[in-house]
Amino acid sequence: MYLSFFISSIAGIVTLILLAFGILQWFHIPAGNFLDWVIGGASFWWLLVIVTVPWNVHFQAKEVLAQGAQSTEKGIPVDNKQVEYVKLLAKRSLIVAIVLHIFSAVGLYTLAATGISAVGYISSGAAILLTILRPAISAYKDG
Repeated sequence: MYLSFFISSIAGIVTLILLAFGILQWFHIPAGNFLDWVIGGASFWWLLVIVTVPWNVHFQAKEVLAQGAQSTEKGIPVDNKQVEYVKLLAKRSLIVAIVLHIFSAVGLYTLAATGISAVGYISSGAAILLTILRPAISAYKDG
């Protein structure tokens, strides 16, 4: 499921970037350089990945823990080994998600600070903002 989603998202983003940049160039509208567009598209895709995969694993693990607790309350036996594994998975996926956001923000900021692409400033800000926004959205949906 995730593989087809990411392959189609890459194809869609590349097509959209090429189409938008080509149309702007065709009409002689200043649109920056192509490298900025490529970095912007790659940043968008990367942020899509890190906002989706590790956070989904974390929130699904938390959901399983909640279901396990409900089962225990109702007297349904729950394997403690599995509960411990899911707790570990939830903790590690949270750490991975946050670390990916931080490394992404630092890397994208470095792209901008070294003069490679100014898009890095916006993308690094988005990486930090999404670190807070994704859990907030999930909490809002569940609450």
